[in-house]
Amino acid sequence: MISTYIVLCVAAIYGVMNVKIDFKVNFFISDDTYAGQYLNAVEMYFNEGFQATFYVENDELDFTSKEVQI
Repeated sequence: MISTYIVLCVAAIYGVMNVKIDFKVNFFISDDTYAGQYLNAVEMYFNEGFQATFYVENDELDFTSKEVQI
């Protein structure tokens, strides 16, 4: 009885650790509606988000210090 409980707990913990979250608003909106068609077109033709890279040159300040960041 206890060994079965331990095996089930280990299996549940393993399953929880491997859950991948994939939530989209499209799951709740039908493809037949205008909103659904719009969301599908946006997903197909446009990238969401952006990536920015900043390069800063300054030999006088140490940007990693707490005093400078405050």
